Amino acid sequence: MKNNIMLRVVFVLFSAIAASYGQSPSGVVVPDSPDKGSWGGARLRGINIYGAFTPKDFQDLKAWKVDHVRYQMVRPKLVKGIDGWELEAKFKDAIDAILTLAEAVDIKVILDLHDQSPFFPGDLWKSETLANWENPENRQKLASLWKWLAGIYKDRRIVAGYEILNEPAPPRNERGYRALNEINKEVTKAIREVDGWHTIIVSGPEYSRPAKMDMLEATGDPNTVYTFHMYEPTELTHQGVTWMNAPAGVTYPGIIPLGWNEPRTPTMVDKKFLSEKMAAVATFRKKYNARIWVGEFSCRRVAPANSAYAWIKDALELFEAEGWDWCYHCFREDRYGTGNATFGIEHAWDAKKEEITPETRTETDRLRLLKSYWQNRAGK
Repeated sequence: MKNNIMLRVVFVLFSAIAASYGQSPSGVVVPDSPDKGSWGGARLRGINIYGAFTPKDFQDLKAWKVDHVRYQMVRPKLVKGIDGWELEAKFKDAIDAILTLAEAVDIKVILDLHDQSPFFPGDLWKSETLANWENPENRQKLASLWKWLAGIYKDRRIVAGYEILNEPAPPRNERGYRALNEINKEVTKAIREVDGWHTIIVSGPEYSRPAKMDMLEATGDPNTVYTFHMYEPTELTHQGVTWMNAPAGVTYPGIIPLGWNEPRTPTMVDKKFLSEKMAAVATFRKKYNARIWVGEFSCRRVAPANSAYAWIKDALELFEAEGWDWCYHCFREDRYGTGNATFGIEHAWDAKKEEITPETRTETDRLRLLKSYWQNRAGK
């Protein structure tokens, strides 16, 4: 009798716990929200990283109180595995090295598949040929790769989530958007066959632009976060980038000529403009009761009159008001000694290229601003 009673108690407790979870088609238990999965309930505020780092780099991030990094897995090479497509061994080794550094200081890592070209052939961040996105083999490559990765990292608690694709760029039409939405669901299904706990991160089309969030569909998986990248307007944030045809010398806030080609349209760009550019994201969040993460945002430090600080400040205030998680782009571009710190926060906005070295890092007002958010948790 006592044994029967104990069995009933265990069954009731298990049922109560399971009631708040769903199951994937394979029977893997899936939390009913990102908060109960690897993402966690606290607001996440982090920074993007790519390449190799040292323990000192991660110790500095810990001192700043950064809670997560978005690790950009760039230029993966695929090999055919026993059950599908896998990443080559040295690519996995690079992931493991980052996870080891992060575990030492307890900073979460988001695994971001930053390069779509092995799956949808084209440029590094551009593949607008419809046949590539509708090709079943290409889609199977992506799904089987993520299933393989999820099978490896399903027990690594330092991993905060799996980001299916960085800045997907299918054709800018109904069929292109439909293909991306189908791919997001196919990859989600593949991951859920082996891993229910890790949060999946899904992005909208046209390079994750906020205005195109209305073309994105929820996947139906409850343990999913939806992301966009905020660089609006690129005429400001990417000024001086020749391939974007974005002239330098643009200040914020102010009247900025917008458009890729002449004649450009002079437009007042200020905090109100930024808010309007993100209106589709707010609508998406309300429609699906979705958790939103700004996976990248930044402004080139060389924007005149310290305009990058003003833009970042306004963007952060808008993210925080909406309750969105966010991840700044990016950390220590200067570490390779190339004089590059396009979006760096440890060099003055007017520093010359030859002055950009690890030895000349300093605490800029942009870094102090970000640290004020990283360090002021207050239970939020």
